[in-house]
Amino acid sequence: MNSDSNKLLADEIVFGLRENLPKLIEPIVNMWSVAVSGSYPRGDFVDNNSDLDINIIFKKKGFDIPRYLLREEQGCKVIKDYIDSVLDDRVIYSHAWSGNNDCKGIELMTFLLNDFPEKSEDIKPPHEGPEFPYFNIFMFDYVENLMILWGNDPRNIMPDPPDPKTMAVESLRVYPAKCKRAINEGMEFRIPFNAFKAIQVAQLFFGERTLDKRRLLELYNKYVPDFPMKNFGCKVITDKMEQRFPDNPPHFAPISEYMNFVEQLSILVEKISNKDG
Repeated sequence: MNSDSNKLLADEIVFGLRENLPKLIEPIVNMWSVAVSGSYPRGDFVDNNSDLDINIIFKKKGFDIPRYLLREEQGCKVIKDYIDSVLDDRVIYSHAWSGNNDCKGIELMTFLLNDFPEKSEDIKPPHEGPEFPYFNIFMFDYVENLMILWGNDPRNIMPDPPDPKTMAVESLRVYPAKCKRAINEGMEFRIPFNAFKAIQVAQLFFGERTLDKRRLLELYNKYVPDFPMKNFGCKVITDKMEQRFPDNPPHFAPISEYMNFVEQLSILVEKISNKDG
């Protein structure tokens, strides 16, 4: 499958959902919104590399529900069945960065309406546990680029996003702990992804306000000062951007190298932050 066909496949899914969701969702009373976030609406969707992030928002409020149960909600099943019918045996990419080859490059992200911050004080700072960074440090990108396919626009209830630079130090400070948690949970495959996201966070700290993956290597070399393993960061970016399914799968270094890189990058940013402060 060539790269153009993959972008066309993503378009087919997005436009097909937009056209068909009104009749698919009509009998489902707890649906609130369906949207696309991330690289596709941002414009840096890389053929045979990027996944397609579909947000499914339910309008239940006031109580918690385990995510694995939320994914069994009827609305989520209806959308998944429709996507499967479009994909047939095709894939957007191998989903190798998440370790799940069954997803075919489609990330179904399920939320409750009360997951969304409605006031500035609802925006929780980055922390070690599971989190959705588009509700804190990457919130600016979510607000700027979210593509609504059906229903309500959650940005209408969200506060203004914080300056991402103000959260960068704390975000990087918890990345080493995220890597250790991944090991404890048997999810080492997430550590290279954590290293890639850490570079995006550092880019925000050094003043370049974009998550565009196509510019990441250029901006990393331009703005991040020299530090031990800076060249390894170039490898992290290059490996991610050159990955193509199925001809060029990702080439991973030993996990310890990614962990050392994340720790050194965190130390660099904190040191500069303390000096500037």
